Amino acid sequence: MQVHWIPGNGARNRTIGAVAWMTMAWLPRLVDVRRGEWRALVMAFATLLLLITGHTALETARDALVLTRLPARGLGVIYVAAALCVLPAVGLAGRASVRLGARRALGGGLVVAAGLLAVLFAIPMNRETAVAVYVTSALIGAVLVPLYWNLLASILNVAQGRRLLGIVGAAGVLGGALGSAAAAALLMVLHTRALLLVSSGIFLVTAVVLVGMPTGEQGPVPAPPGVLPSRRDAADLREEPFLRHVALLVVVSTAAALFVDYYFKWTIARTVPHHEIARYVARYYAWLNGLSVVAQIFVTGVLVRRIGVATTMMVTPFLLLLGGVGALAAAGALTAVLALKAVDGTLRNSVHRVTTELLYLPVPPGVRARAKPFIDGAVARVTQAVAGLLLLGLGGANYLSSWLLAGIVVVATVTWLAVAIGMRGPYLGLLRHAVMGNSPAAPDIDPIDLESAEALVERLADQDRLVVLGAMNVLERRGRGRLIPALILLHEDASVLVRALAIFGASDRADWIARARQLLGDPRGAVRMAAARALAMHGRLDARDLARDADPRLHAYATLHLSLASPEREPMEDPSITELLDQPGPDGEEARLGLLAVIVDAKKDDRLSRLLAALETRAGATREWTGGLARAAASQQARALIEHLLSSLVHRETREIVRAALVSFGAPALDEVWGTLLDPTRDRRLRVHLPNTLARFGSKSAAELKGMLSTST
Repeated sequence: MQVHWIPGNGARNRTIGAVAWMTMAWLPRLVDVRRGEWRALVMAFATLLLLITGHTALETARDALVLTRLPARGLGVIYVAAALCVLPAVGLAGRASVRLGARRALGGGLVVAAGLLAVLFAIPMNRETAVAVYVTSALIGAVLVPLYWNLLASILNVAQGRRLLGIVGAAGVLGGALGSAAAAALLMVLHTRALLLVSSGIFLVTAVVLVGMPTGEQGPVPAPPGVLPSRRDAADLREEPFLRHVALLVVVSTAAALFVDYYFKWTIARTVPHHEIARYVARYYAWLNGLSVVAQIFVTGVLVRRIGVATTMMVTPFLLLLGGVGALAAAGALTAVLALKAVDGTLRNSVHRVTTELLYLPVPPGVRARAKPFIDGAVARVTQAVAGLLLLGLGGANYLSSWLLAGIVVVATVTWLAVAIGMRGPYLGLLRHAVMGNSPAAPDIDPIDLESAEALVERLADQDRLVVLGAMNVLERRGRGRLIPALILLHEDASVLVRALAIFGASDRADWIARARQLLGDPRGAVRMAAARALAMHGRLDARDLARDADPRLHAYATLHLSLASPEREPMEDPSITELLDQPGPDGEEARLGLLAVIVDAKKDDRLSRLLAALETRAGATREWTGGLARAAASQQARALIEHLLSSLVHRETREIVRAALVSFGAPALDEVWGTLLDPTRDRRLRVHLPNTLARFGSKSAAELKGMLSTST
């Protein structure tokens, strides 16, 4: 940074020096841009800024044209037309991205959009043309903007994304405010249709700027997931109840937003003189985007941090409900409707959008990658089409009125609020499982970069046990488990100790063993059991010290270890083992879980297979029993238990664990799955889960069977 001193002006020089020093001191804290990243960042920022500026100006023009060309009762047609055109367009964009790459696909889309807008400017403006403008605007938002983010994902790695996406994202917010303000200013001297030409020019400039953007693409990049419905997407929604909650939330929130938007447009068309609509809408949108910027910067983050995602998701529908009630009480007065739309416009792209994105985070990555485009794409667009048809029908029958529209908004927002309240329990439950490590790790997780790993290591010292557990789980799943220090075993929380011991036991490290031995004397049974299992997996457990432990599970664990110490001894003939097998009551259940834990941890041994068969006949119905039995069967490759495991797929909590165990058996389990799938006499609750189980095998034979199944259906 260069500082230019002004001769003879000491006070000003001191001021300039102070400002320069403060800027140099604070800029790295606000903008962490490193050498070699500035060009990509500037080009990405400029591209998004121009894209959103042009799109926002076009939105102002489209609404003004639609409101002045279409009758108020026929506004529903624009939602139906947009929904029907967006779905196939997204599919075409995905194929273009695969064949040409994201940058070329985006550049071509910008040129096509610019040409289409120029044509729409040149031809006479009527109802059909106004609808075409609306559809074009919808296509730009649904196709070109996602293509931009797809391109950006090919340029930035994980570490760069964490540092730079906030800066790039600010371009979108700034572009929205700039586009609406520019549209309001231009309409003071230009006709509304001229904004089409202005947006066309901005898109052409964006295409030119895009040429200079560096890219990390090596040939065509992978296609973004499609939004057209598929059997697998529907299966994900059937198998994961939480995704059904998310889909329902998307349906009710999309419908409510459409009803609010229709109510706003309907009121404007009926109360504002046609010759004033364009400037009126432009000024209103300028203020609306300004409020959205304020909400994004000062409100969203504070709400999420202070009250959490589960509560923040209720804020938007609650405030919209208040606005709807106010509009109903005011009999659809323009001021009340403007206030209602202001709440929607301010919170939808800030608070609501952020919380909706955060809802997907606890979902396993593979399922999330398939389900999110399906829900946000196909489900949302179908909802728009249905809601648009409803409004079109009501308008065609002359049933629409301020009272009715306000009532529809109130009903829709009440439903939205009820669904949001119902989401709290499932979301917190799934988040708890994800953080505690109870969900199976996705097999396609990329290794984490060193910069992110360092930040996670810092989280290991956090006072919140959930933060510590989450950091450990991420480090272990992303291949950085060695960064978890052995000193974590000094932590006071039992769940942290149990998880750390499980990670250490599965590793090849030995620096934790001394501290794990000390934990064998911990007063908490779960900690003692975890320490014993971790030490046993490394052959460092002296079971004689634990055989007299009062805890039934730990006592059984040590007893079986002692029995296995002699190669010629058969556990099933050991009186102490048979006594534990037949021990009644809760203590007997705990003891058998201890025996099962040994089988899970041990290498394949025919003696353990026979013991496992005996335990299978005494299996309990708890989640711990089902999961433990599946892991033990996989550890010992006990094929006799394949049928039992298959029947356990009806239990959602352990389904992924059971599937992983079945996959470990290979061809025998694959044949059993296929035979059960084709057997119409088997329970339908079981058979509906078998297609996805079949896909988990990932072999050529499984792919062929899956293809046969798709052909037959």
